[in-house]
Amino acid sequence: MGAGHQPRHTADYDAVVVGAGFAGLYQLYRLREQGLSVRVFEAGGGVGGTWFWNRYPGARCDVESVDYQYSFSEELRSEWRWSERYPRQEELLRYLDHVADRFGLRPHIQLGTRVERAVFDEESGHWTVGTDRGDLVRARYCVMATGCLSVPWMPDLPGLEDFAGEWHHTGAWPAENVDFTGKRVAVVGTGSSGIQVTPVVAEQADELFVFQRTASFSVPAFNLPAGEEDAAETSAEFHRRREFARHSVFGLSVPVNKQSALAVSADERRREYEARWRMGGLPMYGAFADLLIDRAANDTAAEFLRGKIREKVQDPDVAERLLPRGYPLGGKRICVDTGYFEAFNRSNVHLVDIKDTPIDAITPRGPLVDGVEYPVDVIVFATGFDAMTGALSQIEIRGRHGAALSEKWAAGPASYLGLAVAGFPNLFLVTGPGSPAVFGNVVVSIEHAVDWISDAVAHLRRRNLALMEATADAEDAWVRHVNEVAGFTLLGDVDSWYTGANVPGKPRVILGYAGGAGEYRRRCDETARQGYTGFALSPEPPRRIPVGDGARLEISETGSGTPLVLVCGTGQDHRMWAPLLPALASRHRVITYNHRGIGGSERGERAVTTADLADDLADLLGGLGAAPAHLLGWSLGSAVAQELALRHPDLVASLVLCGTWGRTDAFQRSLFTALAHPWRTGHRDRALTALGIIYSRELLDSEAFGPLTAQLEPLLPSTEEQVATVAEQWDADLAHDSLDRLGGITAPALVVAGEQDLLTPAYQGRIVAETIPAVSFELFTGPGSSHALLMERSEEFADLVLKFLTDLPPT
Repeated sequence: MGAGHQPRHTADYDAVVVGAGFAGLYQLYRLREQGLSVRVFEAGGGVGGTWFWNRYPGARCDVESVDYQYSFSEELRSEWRWSERYPRQEELLRYLDHVADRFGLRPHIQLGTRVERAVFDEESGHWTVGTDRGDLVRARYCVMATGCLSVPWMPDLPGLEDFAGEWHHTGAWPAENVDFTGKRVAVVGTGSSGIQVTPVVAEQADELFVFQRTASFSVPAFNLPAGEEDAAETSAEFHRRREFARHSVFGLSVPVNKQSALAVSADERRREYEARWRMGGLPMYGAFADLLIDRAANDTAAEFLRGKIREKVQDPDVAERLLPRGYPLGGKRICVDTGYFEAFNRSNVHLVDIKDTPIDAITPRGPLVDGVEYPVDVIVFATGFDAMTGALSQIEIRGRHGAALSEKWAAGPASYLGLAVAGFPNLFLVTGPGSPAVFGNVVVSIEHAVDWISDAVAHLRRRNLALMEATADAEDAWVRHVNEVAGFTLLGDVDSWYTGANVPGKPRVILGYAGGAGEYRRRCDETARQGYTGFALSPEPPRRIPVGDGARLEISETGSGTPLVLVCGTGQDHRMWAPLLPALASRHRVITYNHRGIGGSERGERAVTTADLADDLADLLGGLGAAPAHLLGWSLGSAVAQELALRHPDLVASLVLCGTWGRTDAFQRSLFTALAHPWRTGHRDRALTALGIIYSRELLDSEAFGPLTAQLEPLLPSTEEQVATVAEQWDADLAHDSLDRLGGITAPALVVAGEQDLLTPAYQGRIVAETIPAVSFELFTGPGSSHALLMERSEEFADLVLKFLTDLPPT
């Protein structure tokens, strides 16, 4: 946390988004459109993300402007006019500023604020997010829109702190102008940023030294002003282009040639390469279908581009040193340049090869290489980024059980679909590790990821689910798939930022999905269509609240509407209701209640009774402002619900009773100890009431009584001494408890039974119908007990309950 800032709880939000670039702005827009409260934290002084920081001279996008823009708003697309085929950083920043203003996003964005930690609280199911300015906010969802290339990587060069001149990194360029006029300048690095900045600096500087470790493949942009005629043409075709890009390999609107480079003649290959060259930029990837999977095919394209470098650079020795070798075309992202190779034809530009003799140090005067000092006034570090994981590694992110994401990823990042991480519920990654974003047009990938995340959040909210978490099995399977796909390509064996090899000490693993943007989209969308397979979806985590005598009860809440309280049976908890919650919570404020059980928990010298549990529930409903409520009870939960309806009728709107439901009794010890005395002394009707079986004289005289007796006899004390012992422990309340009490329930009731319950359900239904005035009965046929039968048919059961509640007469 920043100096002088103490953490303070500032607000609660539905979602926190980290980052306000292309991803963060669109994520904010989508979640706000869905009615969520959202806070965006952005470290920069303005929106734009990568394009706020990468403002070095010559900074330009390597994807055409018509493709590198949002598609979610037809009005935005039609009113914005790009000035060039490939947009400059300044224009991209203006575009994103316009988006923030046009859609009213700025009030929800906090600039100049770096997120330092995000911690998941298992008890509340929320994320707590802390910043360097002392903010401490809570949110249900946390979305990391931190960008694939947002953390600059600087080499560790001894002596840099003593350099007498000024130095800058292209990924964190100062807002004020850096003037190179008449100066000696060093550019360190010849990736995309170095290739863009070099021609601009060459025109201003008195002398320029370009320090190259690895030569890059680069295709000219052939950039042109965008005229009105061009804008009209691309507007008409925009949606066709974007739809094509969504299902393409690289997220680009240019088709991939489906032929093999080795299946055509040398002349035909050259014609195709020349055509792609004239297109400019990244379309070279798609010249042939096998360029990234067959080294021999790749070599034909690589040699073509080497030939172009030889044509451009006049000095054969310099040209030879600028030829990329030792890795396949596409193994590092193809660069898009404007006059890069031609800059080496200038007399003030010098190439310094540092592959075999790296920079030893930075002296006060400049870089020192193999004993040779290069005196300069300015050093420009174009040394790239800690890609994909860099921004996330700078935040302390902790999930379940306090596990740190940095520790989980110590051997390399693992995610499910590049969107989520096992053990980190409701943490979403926009174009995270395992997604295809870095291999093509990142905007197409961003829009897909944001749409997917937003739809997932909507899915959770529609079904009143609280948490979405990737399973470990799904995550492992996705990581294996990503690696298997990369194994079929030429990408995995290259030392590049695609594999993290550019950062010393970083685990060397493939960071992106090489199966193509279209295939990735298909897999993600299929996951969503199937109900988010590979994710565990769960309701609100339970919380503990106090009731009447200081006991603390565990409850959970989800949904909105008339309260519906679910009361579980002995030895069960809120988890038993999980199959029913999505449907029930779509219409009601559902409260699951885990009672303390009867008999075992002592209040003074007296055992806990169902009356005690009913009073607990009455306190609970009053404290939650949830009365009158509908009650759905299971087994002992049914008895609690009935007792509440008798003791506090004003709190009960209706009853749904499942399993065995007549146990309005009190125990001192175990169930069968309580049963023993009345059973052995001839009061079998009272024993059955204690067991939770509603009896009638007809039942006692029926054939169904014989099998029940046979089940109970071996379980009960049998000697006179044993019966005498339990007689001393008999609770008088139980002797007076009878079926007649149920006649005092005035609330409407639904009784649900399974065909294989302890006694014939026909008796149960008729007996209850004789005692509770406003009652209906439903029998589920099939094998198994009520619990097994109804949970296996949870949708049918939920529909039955909802229909009963809907058809109730108004109160």
